[in-house]
Formats: sequence, C-alpha cells, structure tokens
Amino acid sequence: MNPSSPFVVVLDPRASDDDLADAIVVANDVQPGAQVTRGDGWAAIAVGDGVRPVEVGRLQGLRAVERIVPVNVPYRLAWRGVFGEDLCVEVAEGATGEHASVTFGGRAPIRVIVSSRWVGVSEARLQLFAPLLSEAGCTAFHAGRLATPGERAGGEALDVEGLRRIREIVRSHGLALSVEVADANQIALAEPEADLLQVGSANMQDFSLLRELGRTERPVIMKRGAGATVEEFLLAAEYILSHGNGKVILCESGIRTFDSLRRPRFEINAVPLIKGSTHLPLLADPSQAAPHAGVVPAVARAAIAAGADGLVLEVGTEAVHDPEGTTIDIDTLRRLTAELRPIARAVGRTIGPIGAGDEEPQPLDPADILLRTERTLAQTIESIIGLPPDLDVVGQWRLSARTSGWLSPPLSPDSEILGRCTGYRMGAVRLSRNLSYVDLGRIDPTLAALLETTQLNLGQLFIDPRIEKEDFEFGTHEDAGEIDAEFRRWFSDEVDDLHPYVWRRYRAAIGGVTSFVVVEALPTRVWDRLLGTDAVLALQHGWAG
Repeated sequence: MNPSSPFVVVLDPRASDDDLADAIVVANDVQPGAQVTRGDGWAAIAVGDGVRPVEVGRLQGLRAVERIVPVNVPYRLAWRGVFGEDLCVEVAEGATGEHASVTFGGRAPIRVIVSSRWVGVSEARLQLFAPLLSEAGCTAFHAGRLATPGERAGGEALDVEGLRRIREIVRSHGLALSVEVADANQIALAEPEADLLQVGSANMQDFSLLRELGRTERPVIMKRGAGATVEEFLLAAEYILSHGNGKVILCESGIRTFDSLRRPRFEINAVPLIKGSTHLPLLADPSQAAPHAGVVPAVARAAIAAGADGLVLEVGTEAVHDPEGTTIDIDTLRRLTAELRPIARAVGRTIGPIGAGDEEPQPLDPADILLRTERTLAQTIESIIGLPPDLDVVGQWRLSARTSGWLSPPLSPDSEILGRCTGYRMGAVRLSRNLSYVDLGRIDPTLAALLETTQLNLGQLFIDPRIEKEDFEFGTHEDAGEIDAEFRRWFSDEVDDLHPYVWRRYRAAIGGVTSFVVVEALPTRVWDRLLGTDAVLALQHGWAG
C-alpha cells in the first residue's frame, strides 16, 4: 500500500467495545481527530489525505479491523469500492424505537415516500389521506419543512407543534415521518419528532448544516442540488459521513437545463451512474423535476428501471389536484404502484408492502428466474427467498478446453481450464446445480489463485459491474445435450433430484476478453414447490423439507 494514499479502515461492527476502542485509539494516534462513521451493520474510519504519509500498517492485525481499503476517489466513505455492494439504511418508525423499522436500499423492496403541499394547513384532510397512502403501499410521509426563525407556519412551513400533530396521524397508519431542515439549529427540534431528516436541494452544500447532520443518529435524505455534478453530490454526502453519521440516503431531484422550463430536469442517466459509484441508497424525486403531473408516472417507471431504490412523489386528493402542477392523485399513485411491480421484478426487486387493494404477484416459473440476466443467480435467489443462499463446492478439476466442443471457443484452445461444480442451497433444500469453467491464462494470477483455492466464488466476482455477461442460452434437460452429460458426471449421486431442470449458459468477459463459461440448472420440482406455495416464507424461517 502507498503510505500517502487515503484509506478507509473497515471495522467489524460485531467486535467488542474494547476491541473497537483499541482501533479508535490507534487510528487517532495515526491521524489525530480520526472519526468513526457508523451505518447500519457497518463501521469505518477514513484515514489519510493523499498528501502526507500515514502509518496505516499499525491498524493491520487489530481484532476490530476487517480490512483496509486504499481509495482513489475524493468521496472515500461513500465510495462503492469500500464495500463492493449496496448497503441499507434502517429507519425506525418512531423516535424511541417502539414501532417497526423499514429498510431503504440494499436488497430491500423499493420504497415510496409521499409528500403533500397542503398538509401544514389541513391536518383533517391528512386524517383521511394517510390510510389511503398506507393501503397504496407507501412507506413514509414527508411533512414539508420546518419554518425558519421569524417565518410564519403555514403551507409547506411547519412549526414543531404542527409537526408533532402530523407525526401522530401518520404513525397511527404505519408510516415513517420525514421533515426538511434548512438550518443546523432546527435539527434538535426535529429529531424527537421525525424519523428522517431531509436536506433540500438548495441546501446541499450548506456545510454547517451537513456537519451537524453528521453528528446526529437520524437517517438523512439529501437531495441533489440543481447545479451540482454527481461528484459534488457525493462529496456533500461524504461530508455527513465523515462526521460520523453513516445513515445517508441520496435523492436525485433534477438539474438545471438550457430550455425554457423553470423547473429542473430529471437526469435519468444519473441514477445508474450514482448507483455505480456509491453504496448509499438512492431515491428519485420525479415530482420536483417534472414540467407537469402527466410526466411523473413515466419518469418514476424509468427511475426504477434504471436502478433507483425508491421514489419521492407529490400526491394529493382529487379535490386539490392541480392539472397544471406536478401533484398526482391517489388513483394515479395506485396505478403507478401496480405498474412498478413488473418493472421491479425485472430488475430483481420487489416494491413495498402490497396494498389491501392490490393483487398478489403471480408466481414465477423456474425458467423466469434464470431469465433475470442482470443479476447473479445468488442475487436472484436472495431477491425471491429473502435470504442469501449457501454455496457448496462439489468438485474441482483442470482440463484442456479442446476436450469440450462448447468450451473452445469461446475459451482458449491451448490454455488450462479450471472447472468447478457447485450448488446453492438453503438448509437441506438444493436450489441449483452450477458448472463453471475459468480460462486461467486469461485472468490475473492472484485472481486465479483465489478461485482455485475456493476463497472466491464466481457469484462474488460477478457482482463487479466490469464483468460483462453475454450470449445467454436457455433450455431444459431435454435439450441440454453435452451439458446434461456433465451434470450427470459431477452430480451422479443427486441426478434424480436434479431432473427435470431448466438451465442457462453464458460467457463472461473481463475487459472484453472472454474468461468464463457458466452453466446453471434449477430443478423444476423444487422451484415449482417453492414458487407455487407459501413455502418461501417457511424456508425463511428454517424449513428444511
């Protein structure tokens, strides 16, 4: 490691208080003033400034230190490379934790937060409105912003007493409460009442506000400024993270453009760009950036397809719906939620709780599972079952690619091939059989060693977006041919359990060079039983039948 590089020291959140204290003492000795940032299920310390060398080696080997990651971007704690996957933020529906919690990001369902401009002056209408939002599958209600000193409450501006009354209404219907703070002095007033604190787009670079939000334990939603680049957006999030609060949720809300519309324009390509750069959850607010309400559902659908973890929508009743504004009515919200379900499934997600008026999603076919090509098989199984499956390595061998016609090409005809047979399971239930072939001459030797010693599996490797998966083929045991012979060879003791099955085969490339061929098979009898009944729920609770 370059001693002048910035680092992130990832701590084990399960470590004892004494071990964590030892790591903090050493970190402060290495860099005075080092701050521990705590998120949900993770903790880390940013060390170094990229100019002055630091003795980061002193932290290696400490019991509380999981790993030390060199960072080459200015937003260190927000960088996706530190953890390599999406992390979640848990929001407790109740300041004292007496209510259930809801999770944003990670593998959680897509969430919907609703706001309404009239709530501050019509709490009676909210009494009628809140149960409709809950039934439509919404997760949280955004109450507007706290009034600044000297400002009269009303409209979107709330005083603390008004916020307290709104809190009682929305929480009685299972909704979390969000409020916008525009001044650091408002945080102490909002914390006891709200579950989420929001930073408006105009305050994205108010660093005195961000610094104080970094010192609170409340989750923070931060909207992107209309004139901010993606890097500036992530640096603003980094400012909160670096002051100790790891519970940051980003919100893409549009940028300035050169057309005549007064509103910002929603930047749809920013969604995958941001998701590829950070582990933080990302919401999309199409209402703030839409020219009129008719555009909102289309932009919302596009944002979920692009990878957003949730939506912030302006919703009203028919009586207050303004055709010239950006507020959608409750019926539009219900239709939009229904339209989002197949889109969410297509990207390996679900969307919120199912409302009382919604139909249960139709069961998937086992072949549909393999058609989710954007995700690894492990990720797809987890999105359905709700828990990550276990991986068993059944066998491993070396062979020449010439011995198998469907391996050469695409793999090299004169390179050694590492073959491996594995299977995903949950308890005693065998969920898949997998065959993978790695061209050892086309990958980095260190990576080859990790794969050959089974310290790394392809599912973990293929999470990296730089791995390109191509040429997908699909079929059943009846047309598997040589593939079926390979499965019978390596799973001879379990071949009766495997048949009948559906399969997919694909190749994967690093930097455009094909280095892997993967075959995955799902036993249809197992998945028909899981997907056709409520056995998935039983499996989550330890079913092993």
